[in-house]
Amino acid sequence: MINRIISFKQLPVRICDNKKLPKKYTVCIENNTDVFVRNYNNPHGNNFVASVDTKKLSNMAKNRFGINLDNKTLENGLMSVTNEKNKGKGLGVVMHLNNVINLLENDLERIELKALPTAVLFHGKMKFEPNLYDYESILETMLAISQKDCTKFPDLKQVVEDAGNYFDEAFESRGLKHTKEKIKEANSIVIRYIEIMSTKKLEPQDKVDYAFKNVLDMYLTKEKILENKDFFNALFKKFNIDYKI
Repeated sequence: MINRIISFKQLPVRICDNKKLPKKYTVCIENNTDVFVRNYNNPHGNNFVASVDTKKLSNMAKNRFGINLDNKTLENGLMSVTNEKNKGKGLGVVMHLNNVINLLENDLERIELKALPTAVLFHGKMKFEPNLYDYESILETMLAISQKDCTKFPDLKQVVEDAGNYFDEAFESRGLKHTKEKIKEANSIVIRYIEIMSTKKLEPQDKVDYAFKNVLDMYLTKEKILENKDFFNALFKKFNIDYKI
């Protein structure tokens, strides 16, 4: 087992296709097991792979991502845990932290991803925000929120009501009022919903009942990472990652 005393040095990096990738580093996941995170070229594409492996090189999780230096964006492609038994060990958080490291080391401005319906609340806990912009997606999302049952979580009542009112007005206008202000309002409603639900301890069925209905575009900016550096630094320390913002 690795030394639990962290020096908070910046992780050493290597240059790969003109991008900086952290060299293999050790992480302690939540069951007190040491694993390794490796970042390397994807042999089947023009992007990169972050792989979380055991000491015996058994893969536990993978994340495919691209680094676009022109628009200063880390484009997250696919984040997955390879076995059901590995879920709940913090691997998703580790992969998000690895993305944060890659963003900072390459001086990027934002991370973008497409969140599966059942993963939106998890990404929200990691400070990601929704990026709704087209009329149909906003309508679908507002309708989904407006149909949530507030009996178990009464503090949802106002945001559910606001989503319903938004849907009614937007549907009746047939998109004629699809302005920047209305788009901002829709995203604000989703943020409020995520913030409330992210504080709840959800049962397995709750995670289904209170999930979103569709894939959601989400993003995390460097500005928000820096604003929440204490949050991220606490996670680096929790998982024994030798990194500090």
